[in-house]
Amino acid sequence: MRITYDPEANAACIYLTDDKLTPGRDSVPVDPPEGVRAFVVLDWQDAMIVGLEVLDASAHLHPDPAGAGCPSPPGIESRLPEGPGHTTKG
Repeated sequence: MRITYDPEANAACIYLTDDKLTPGRDSVPVDPPEGVRAFVVLDWQDAMIVGLEVLDASAHLHPDPAGAGCPSPPGIESRLPEGPGHTTKG
């Protein structure tokens, strides 16, 4: 698993595989719960979910995804800022 964060776009990509993602995968937007304004996309390849893309990530993801109640898998590359205007922690 690998997580990348683009602070300029405030977007996170969560890769659920270390395999190289090839062109031709399907990207499907997910409907958020009622009352939540969010844009999340699931990336599918060969009938498997291989990743997620989250816009406005600092508002919708835990600041430390690896520490959000899950054991830290190898390959976590960055932490998300704690809120708008914060810088990426490393």
